[in-house]
Amino acid sequence: MKIDTQPLDNHQIKVTVEATPSEFEAARQKAVRELTKKVKIPGFRPGKAPLAIALKHLDPKLIAEETLEIFIDQNYPQILEETHIDPYGPGTLESISDSEPPTMEFVIPLSPKVELGDYQSIRLPYNFQPPDETEVDKTLKSLQESYAIIEPVERPVQIGDIAYVDIHGELISEDNQPIETIADFSNYPIDVLKESKPNEYEWPFPGFSANLIGLNINDVVEIDFVYPDFYKVEKLKGKKAHFTATIKSIKQRKLPELNDEFAQSMGEFASLEELKRSIRNSLEKAKLEEYNQDYEDKILDEIINRSTILFPPQMVEKEKIHVLEQLDQSLKRSNMDLDLYLKTRSMTKEQLEEEAQQTASERIKRTLVLFEVAKAENITIDPNQLRDETSHLYNEMINSVPKVKRSKEREQQLISKLSEDVYMEILMRNTLDKLRQIAKGEEEALPVSAEQEVNTNPEMVDLEQTQVDKEIATNESDKT
Repeated sequence: MKIDTQPLDNHQIKVTVEATPSEFEAARQKAVRELTKKVKIPGFRPGKAPLAIALKHLDPKLIAEETLEIFIDQNYPQILEETHIDPYGPGTLESISDSEPPTMEFVIPLSPKVELGDYQSIRLPYNFQPPDETEVDKTLKSLQESYAIIEPVERPVQIGDIAYVDIHGELISEDNQPIETIADFSNYPIDVLKESKPNEYEWPFPGFSANLIGLNINDVVEIDFVYPDFYKVEKLKGKKAHFTATIKSIKQRKLPELNDEFAQSMGEFASLEELKRSIRNSLEKAKLEEYNQDYEDKILDEIINRSTILFPPQMVEKEKIHVLEQLDQSLKRSNMDLDLYLKTRSMTKEQLEEEAQQTASERIKRTLVLFEVAKAENITIDPNQLRDETSHLYNEMINSVPKVKRSKEREQQLISKLSEDVYMEILMRNTLDKLRQIAKGEEEALPVSAEQEVNTNPEMVDLEQTQVDKEIATNESDKT
């Protein structure tokens, strides 16, 4: 068997295999024997017909297909071994010649490869600023407003009111003729916002409610508006509209007093100061998580820019499926279908596919880099932490779903799977912590060494390609 290889640009390799006549004839004879077990030949028990007789009764096309399959099954492992190919997944038979024996061309995807750049020298300023009292007061104010009592008033509309209006809106042509109704609602509630701070999601357009300030019940206002070219609704971009609004009623928000009694109504808080302290801690935790996420993204971007990262298109395609599946699940939770989602984003399915492919590629780069850094830095996992987090996740799972009777073996499989997932999550967290320390200049990295490996329990989990794929599928899912 003669084997030639040719590297391809997309981290795949083309392998040309030329079988010897004796190798292919051996495969053909075995194919005939196997087929005689499946095809009835008169006068003979299955598999007992002589070769010459079997050839007269068997379809030559069927023999050729079975021969090729047997030859590949028998020789493919040898092909990989002789060429020292480390495949990402199964190769594909791209072509086969009409000669006897035939020449075959395979395209085989290669396992991903990462050559880390000098990530140890990366230094990025870390300037986390905890929330100030203004942010705490703003959150407290929002909490106060959420418990406001709504009551009718007999006065003109003011900022902060809710105005209930009958509203009719039409798109109009250049000569001010109506061409399409876009709003026709009765007693529709409008939050009256400050004119200087219009909400981009305000309906029917940003800044609309400011036109109601000072109006009384039964007053009518007519408003013309031209939607900007960058407006989020495709059919309204650049269009002129005319609205007529009639004030039907006005209600104000009566805010509860911010005192210890209010704090006690929010939960187990003895005083307003204790509530503010809880808000401050929650804000700081959320703000720190967001800051660290952005900081880690910058570190990873820098490592990616300094590194050589190779992976085959099959890996991207597989991850793209995960991206689209996550989007589908997210849309279902929001009771939104794909068509509506595409309309809100003014994009086609083809554009969504391209975006998903780009997202998949970025996820793969990030995850491969993290795994390589974990190896280089000899990242370790605390067995007690692994056990505790797995136990916590398991208890959450069995308490959140109806109890199902499982066999002991099935239960053990579930625990093993959870343990593996938790292991990967902790590994990624610890690696990111290490990178953050390096970038902040708090700790020197270990020298990069090909011999260093992640400290793992081989009976529980290894860092083979299946685990890499699994981590990519779950990593950064909130960015889909």
